[in-house]
Amino acid sequence: MAHAPHGGKIGESLVAIATVTSFLLAVTGLVVWWREKIWRVRLSASWKRANFDLHHALGLFAAPAILIMTFTGIWMIAGSWITPVVATLNHSPPLPPPQPAVHNPASVSVSLDSIVHLARASIPDAALMNVQFQRNGIARAQTKYPEDHTPAGRSYVFIDRYQGTVLRVVSTRTAELGTQLINLQRSLHTGDVFGLPTQILWFLSVLTLASQGVTGALIWWNGRAAALARKERHSR
Repeated sequence: MAHAPHGGKIGESLVAIATVTSFLLAVTGLVVWWREKIWRVRLSASWKRANFDLHHALGLFAAPAILIMTFTGIWMIAGSWITPVVATLNHSPPLPPPQPAVHNPASVSVSLDSIVHLARASIPDAALMNVQFQRNGIARAQTKYPEDHTPAGRSYVFIDRYQGTVLRVVSTRTAELGTQLINLQRSLHTGDVFGLPTQILWFLSVLTLASQGVTGALIWWNGRAAALARKERHSR
């Protein structure tokens, strides 16, 4: 089993820390917002007040997308824990991996054209994205429906390479709730779930998350300056 380079492990750890921190900041930010319930920016007020309002209002509107992005990021990091829990939402028990028929070591695989034809016939409404040949004698064809915004789709056709028969069809259109959520994980994280509109929304939310550090620091600095001024007045 290949091991990740030392630098890769450090990078993964930093990404994990940043993701969890951003998730907690979004949650606690909503708690703080609930106390003030500020959703409008009063530009006619002082710049300090406008900055205060901007921090709260932008944080509120960006929070749903940030929570989705960060939670799915945590899910990717801790998939071995979270995915089985989500899978329990399915009514049917998980199926064992498809198994090909016993074949002679000298058997010859059917042609790639035949595998492609079987895959397209099994899921006719989906585009064939790739075919992977597995060591156990199975060819796995990956297909993508028009409504699927993941790069390569989440529907599969498993074919016995030597018998030329379809062993199993896994379609996103017939998937149960748990599997649907698992399939949505990546597109929810990247904002591909509804195409360009959510991609733009996710992009703006990330910019907002970055700006929160600036407006939050200004709020802290203004509060610190005000506290020092009060202290000086009391000391006189």
